[in-house]
Amino acid sequence: MTKRQSAKVWLTGLSIALLAASVLPGCGKESATNQGAASPSKAPAASGGSSPAANTAPVKVEILKLGTSASTPIPTPDFLHDGILSATGVDLTLNLIATGTDLDNKINVLAASNDLPDIVETRNRNVYQQLVKNGLLLDLTPYESKLDGVKKLAGSGFESGRINGKLYGIARPGSGQPANGWIRKDWLDKLGLAMPANPDELLKVAKAFTENDPDGNGKKDTFGITGSVEGGNASVFAPILLSYGVSPYYNAFYVRDSKLYNSLYDPNMRTALEQIRQFISEGVVDPEFTSNKPAAAKDKAHKGQAGIVYDAWPSLVRDESVQVIKAANPNAEWVIIPEFKGTAYNYVRSIDQGATSGYIMLPKRLEKEPEKLEKILHMLNFLSDGDGLLLAQYGLKDVHYKLEGSKAVMTDKATEAGFTTLYQLIGRNEKEYLNTKFPKQASYINQAFAMPEMKTVNQLIDKPADYTATDAERYMQEEMLKFFYSKSNLTTDYDKFLQDLGSKFNFSKMQEAAEKQMKEQGVLK
Repeated sequence: MTKRQSAKVWLTGLSIALLAASVLPGCGKESATNQGAASPSKAPAASGGSSPAANTAPVKVEILKLGTSASTPIPTPDFLHDGILSATGVDLTLNLIATGTDLDNKINVLAASNDLPDIVETRNRNVYQQLVKNGLLLDLTPYESKLDGVKKLAGSGFESGRINGKLYGIARPGSGQPANGWIRKDWLDKLGLAMPANPDELLKVAKAFTENDPDGNGKKDTFGITGSVEGGNASVFAPILLSYGVSPYYNAFYVRDSKLYNSLYDPNMRTALEQIRQFISEGVVDPEFTSNKPAAAKDKAHKGQAGIVYDAWPSLVRDESVQVIKAANPNAEWVIIPEFKGTAYNYVRSIDQGATSGYIMLPKRLEKEPEKLEKILHMLNFLSDGDGLLLAQYGLKDVHYKLEGSKAVMTDKATEAGFTTLYQLIGRNEKEYLNTKFPKQASYINQAFAMPEMKTVNQLIDKPADYTATDAERYMQEEMLKFFYSKSNLTTDYDKFLQDLGSKFNFSKMQEAAEKQMKEQGVLK
């Protein structure tokens, strides 16, 4: 196929993938690094996967990826570039694009001329699917035996890169921080209250936080709970919904008792909604939760305006957050709410088992460049396991970190290695990484990771072409707010809401696709 023919095919497919606007000129600022001589004395030995001869001539490889070196400049010489070169023979150039939108624009422009670089990253599954559809990506399925290190790091998320049973990209494990319910322990102590152990007790505590002046300023200026419902995620009510086995994401799919459920169609949703309506009617919920951004809810918690919030640990116990919180109230003490007992379910958060922080893809032309392909696969393995992973996570051994037994401990020069995140091409061992980088918060991190999770499957599902997610999800958001505020009847209006969602917004097509794909993938038996 000529480049002109490839461009025609790409642009045709693009128009039906809701990406037509992304092939316009203007791709944002780019920065690259490929400088510095190799430093064999400090470079770790290669480990994991295939091992092409280290003394063969270096191969130049370019990666197009999301990132910027503005906040953590890449040093000259770049010790990570040099370590990769010494260990794998790959002379890697980082072509960095500052925003996800600009990155996808750039990918689309290059794809239209069949001129993709050696490695491409996207955070957008639609872009990934479109590249596959137009035959521009290398099918990695025949090379899986050479990706042992990658598989080890990616874990179960590795399967998220498959489309129609073939592996066209490596799905990086998600790097989001686990969220939990948090509560002001100092307020509990002041009011003589026990830690809530179920939704009814949570309501009792929230009411006391609202009415009994927990901050002691003589004013009725606090709320029990703050949070948001942005993006179809009713995180403000997550502890309640999860205790009924319902994901706080309106559009979540999950398997229970060998059956595929959607949050809105789950029979337990109505029971959970009845309880949520009670919280709202009692006046214990921040009245601005419908317009709050997550950052606004966090800010209210920091200022002492609410005593319960659903968020991730950095928002409440990371050093920077603690400084803000203590400035507003030196006695403030936020702690994680333990999992509820005695409820039907004890979930604390909803996690998509197909969650990924992006896809690493190789162009199809590399099948005709076997030497370069072999070295790229070796490099990806190197950065996914052993010394290479330590290098990408923490920097140089005995400079930026040291090993105490098998545990990495950061040194006072650790900040010099902040840019290494740009080289974490297949991700990192998240829990281990966080414990190493934030030792003071380790107890909170470990407690958060240990909490029971509800597994959803949305990111394993490809949306059908005749389902317009944007319109459907806007309708979900609008109607759910009516049920929260008792403006719609749960007995009669909820059934009509589901019927309209299925027919007028084609959500029934989404349900059919989800059922079919989960059976094909073996998730649903």
